Amino acid sequence: MYKGLGLRFIAELESPIERIKLHPAAWQKASSVTHKCLLNRFPYSIIYQIKGDLLLVVAIASSHQRPNYWANRTSS
Repeated sequence: MYKGLGLRFIAELESPIERIKLHPAAWQKASSVTHKCLLNRFPYSIIYQIKGDLLLVVAIASSHQRPNYWANRTSS
């Protein structure tokens, strides 16, 4: 049942990361300095910051456990 689940999770990350690279400001704000992109098949979000022409992934965060645990990783 769980065989290959990790590989499917990593594969699920690839498409939204590519979309974020193309349109970084398109996703909702998670805080004043971060954005959040929800995954389709897993209850996780990609939390990222836009720093000029760089994107910084702050967390791949569970949507069910410890909301905003990643908040202390961000800076203005």
